[in-house]
Amino acid sequence: MAAHVFISYSSKDAKVAGTVCEALERRGLKCWISSRNIEPGQNFQQAIVRAIRAARVMVLVFTTNANNSNEIMKEVALAGQYQLMVIPVRVEDVLPNDAFAYEFATRQWIDLFQDWERSIERLAQQIAISQQPEAEGADAAAAPIIAAPPPQASPGARLPPRPSAAVPGPIPIKREKPGSRAWVWAIAASLAILVVLLLIRQANIEPADQEARVEERSHQAVAPTDENEPEETPPAREAQPRPAPTPEPAKPVAITIPPPQEAAPQPVAPQQPAPPPAKPQPPPAKPQPQPDVAQRPPASNGPSTLANIVWQGTYTCGTVVAGGTLTIVQQSGSLLQARFVFYPLNQYSLVKSGSYELQGSVDMAAHRVILEPTRWIYQPFGYIAGGFDGYYDPQNGALNGKVLLPNCGMYSARPISSSN
Repeated sequence: MAAHVFISYSSKDAKVAGTVCEALERRGLKCWISSRNIEPGQNFQQAIVRAIRAARVMVLVFTTNANNSNEIMKEVALAGQYQLMVIPVRVEDVLPNDAFAYEFATRQWIDLFQDWERSIERLAQQIAISQQPEAEGADAAAAPIIAAPPPQASPGARLPPRPSAAVPGPIPIKREKPGSRAWVWAIAASLAILVVLLLIRQANIEPADQEARVEERSHQAVAPTDENEPEETPPAREAQPRPAPTPEPAKPVAITIPPPQEAAPQPVAPQQPAPPPAKPQPPPAKPQPQPDVAQRPPASNGPSTLANIVWQGTYTCGTVVAGGTLTIVQQSGSLLQARFVFYPLNQYSLVKSGSYELQGSVDMAAHRVILEPTRWIYQPFGYIAGGFDGYYDPQNGALNGKVLLPNCGMYSARPISSSN
């Protein structure tokens, strides 16, 4: 009989997977596990594919080793292909990576590290429920059929007469008369012959009509004309003379000549010297664009290095305010290595805690710090890492800048420790 439960686990967790297998088999569930069911010399991949195809449920023993195993991802993909129910059981408090997060998005896992006995019992019940329809069908098929004996008549007793069953009479079969279809075929054949004759006649008439039309056109083209019959010409119109226009009499025109007038003398204004040309003015200076970060502090003598400085403060993302601690781990010239830890405040308890590493550069003369995320140290589910761009005040050590994430605002912090 094929096993209904396939145990998927990392080879580094063989001992934990064997314990889970024994706990399920003590509760009457037949399991398949590679460390026990693959015989020596047997093809490993072929045996796993056959076992997944024959199983109904896959129990995934999820640990840190399984979270980083590519073979486990292949087994989960085969389970989806063969429509197996996948039940993840976490032996450790570890969050799935991106690939497993996609697989577990619609599945509920069971945590074995909180209450072992209760969680194993819950797992066994879930597997039994998934196999219940098949078990009920098998019990119904295996139920014996018990035939009741016929009733025995007592001596001397008369049995009641059996009702006579009505015997159905013969069903009349309607038979066609011989020759009933012959006339139908005769009519169809006559119509077919008639259609063929009409088509042949139409084909013979059309060429004759075309020849007659061509002959008629040729006669019209070569018809002789009577030379003695004069050609009719349209009568010419007689030209009628237009009447000459009558000239109008010329009207006398009176011309008035005004008397000459003496021009009055105009005063002559003294000429003013032309003003000197204006000197060209230099164009106004264009304002330099400023970065979208906190206001740059005034230049002053600051620390020679930012290594081991720890800033603690708050930042906003949307309507949520979270706490954050930025530590400069190492500085080599203008290159920085940093670590950022974020955590919830009292009034925002829904914020998760996490941390990641950053690297970037610092301009010691301008007191500007630019950082970009590189690697997660601990990533809460659904969170993304962001960079930082801002300035630090060399006088009081304050750090103000912008968190480089969508819908996030300013990060304002104060130093809590320093090696300078």
